[in-house]
Amino acid sequence: TYAPTSCVSDDSLMAMRRVFRSFPKIEFMRIDCRVSEDGTAKLIELSPDCSMARKGGLSRAFQESGYSYSDMFRLLIGNVLEGR
Repeated sequence: TYAPTSCVSDDSLMAMRRVFRSFPKIEFMRIDCRVSEDGTAKLIELSPDCSMARKGGLSRAFQESGYSYSDMFRLLIGNVLEGR
């Protein structure tokens, strides 16, 4: 399991995953948090409008999993077409 930051507790990460999975057929989601002075992350917003730029967070997540930028689009588009 990949945790984007040590500031997000396992419970919070599991809750974010449950929310993400509750959306019908959404491919990716931006999770905005603010780190408080005590070092914990506070959820601000869940949004499906994250950047798909070559150097953006979504692209980096795919690259860290061994996929190219082109692979990212092929996989996302293929998954949408399968869900028709």
